[in-house]
Amino acid sequence: MCGILAYFQRDGSISENVQARLRSALPLMAHRGPDADGFWVDGPVAMGHRRLSIIDLSPAGRQPMFNEDASIAVTFNGEIYNFADIRHDLLERGHVFKSQSDTEVILHAYEEWGESCVTRFNGMFAFALWDKNKQRLWVVRDRMGIKPLYYTQHGGCFVCASEIHALLAATGQGAQLNPAGLDAYFSIGYMPGPDTLFQGIRKLEPGHALVVEATRMQNLEYWDVPLRESGARSMEQAAEEGQALFKDCVRHCLISDVPVGIFLSGGLDSSAVTAMVDALGSTQKNTFTASYAAHDPEDESIYARQVAHCFGASHHEFILQPGQFEDSLRVLVRHCEEPIVEAPAVALFHLSRLAAEHVKVLLSGEGADELFAGYELYAKMAMLADVQRHVPVGIRRLAGGLIRRWPSLKTSKYADWLIHPIADPYEGISQHVTESMKDQLYTPEFRRQGGSYVSQTFERIGKKIPSGTDLLTRLQYADLKVWLPDNLLLKADKMTMAASVELRVPFLDHRLVEWAFALPPELRRNRHGGKLVLKRMMASRLPANIIHRKKMGFPLPLRRWFRHHLTPTLRARLTGDSAAPWFQKKTLDRLIGQHETGQSDYSQILLSLLVLDAWKKEFRV
Repeated sequence: MCGILAYFQRDGSISENVQARLRSALPLMAHRGPDADGFWVDGPVAMGHRRLSIIDLSPAGRQPMFNEDASIAVTFNGEIYNFADIRHDLLERGHVFKSQSDTEVILHAYEEWGESCVTRFNGMFAFALWDKNKQRLWVVRDRMGIKPLYYTQHGGCFVCASEIHALLAATGQGAQLNPAGLDAYFSIGYMPGPDTLFQGIRKLEPGHALVVEATRMQNLEYWDVPLRESGARSMEQAAEEGQALFKDCVRHCLISDVPVGIFLSGGLDSSAVTAMVDALGSTQKNTFTASYAAHDPEDESIYARQVAHCFGASHHEFILQPGQFEDSLRVLVRHCEEPIVEAPAVALFHLSRLAAEHVKVLLSGEGADELFAGYELYAKMAMLADVQRHVPVGIRRLAGGLIRRWPSLKTSKYADWLIHPIADPYEGISQHVTESMKDQLYTPEFRRQGGSYVSQTFERIGKKIPSGTDLLTRLQYADLKVWLPDNLLLKADKMTMAASVELRVPFLDHRLVEWAFALPPELRRNRHGGKLVLKRMMASRLPANIIHRKKMGFPLPLRRWFRHHLTPTLRARLTGDSAAPWFQKKTLDRLIGQHETGQSDYSQILLSLLVLDAWKKEFRV
């Protein structure tokens, strides 16, 4: 919806020089809010806002916004879907409103219920609220981490913003590399929160709030998904409950004063969203998909066309070419800011620009795999756990040693899985680059630095899981807390907002999340696959071939492109004189050569190296 900025000078008023820096930071987020901007200063606090008008398009919805006596101010990014219900309750309690916006509901809800008001909000949001009477800045991020929020403390000040570029400009500091983050990035393909790859810059974690005062800062968790089953029920009962709840989640996501469209890949998740939009009686359905080339095995646009036709949607396609992918890498890192190994992000950016010609709000199917155990990786994790539980360690070490003799980075990954005891299978099997692979890829100097950030992240997540929780739920919970907010949702928000469109994700309504995690594991996944209850929920609304086909999502044919069109780019950027100093060039040469000849598929590792190269140049680190 918007871009926000808040600054708190703990030891006095904000100087004119700092105010000038803050004002200069706002245009860096203009793509998040091209419709209006606002800036306000009062003593030790300043707030800035870039507006993308979605609810109440009038000037009354501009921000920062204040209560009647200006003792409370807020800058807000996102949507409170149930704002009309909360507004009605507040009106009955005597509150007076000047607008029809959901932003004003936050102000009056805080007046009425204090910081506990956040538990009443259903939506996606990041906001900073200044309470002048208490001299307190309250900074909040939504339960699932759909909307980003970064913060740093520097020179006696606290500053937070929707984007890192704005944060750097507000503090007047250049970007500096966080060394611990580099190994984390290569281990799993992204940087888990709360840290970032930027030294001193952190992410506010999902479901958390900061209370910032002159002499202290508290980080408080106000929500976490409860990990307890709600009791036995049949598949039919669960499907009936789930369908009604999902329909209401989609209904909430359609609340808008501007046109709404749908990202439609042709898979089950986005097709389910499209079907529910139709069930709710929407007469204007715009759907958008990406395609690559005729007869490309990664191209699933034929299924998107089928679903669009089923529901009478006006369908739009964007065809991505290899040259556009190469040119878009810098755009990817500039807007994602945190490097992520997500090739579909490039397609998502171009598709968002196409969608912006028709709509201002988009719905997508993110979150369904985490809720309903859709990833095939879960089966591999369960198999790994069985192997480690039942096969003696001596036999595993012997097999691992034999595998390691094969001169391939990929085979060394399987050896690591066999040999090393993994307390939580998620950490080991989710890695892009395992410990043995690092021995070959990293320079000796960089390898000696070691890296424990990823392990510490999953240890911290594991401690929150009650003992006795089944393996599938543990794995889903880890994905919900790490992979989803720090990779998928980051990509989704940044790429859509780069095109000035708002993305909504009905599967991540916290009511549906809590309901899905309370289901017995056997209603989520069995040996034949996952999303069992979701498939039953949609059985009467979608064609069978859409419900049961293999998940793909907006895939890119990187394996083929890296073997043909983009091989010169790989060699120039990864093995030249300007290549990153942390990796052995002979290993990089071998990787590119083995990928080019088809001996191995190293597309993910090569992409991670390309993205890091582009990130290093973009931020001059």
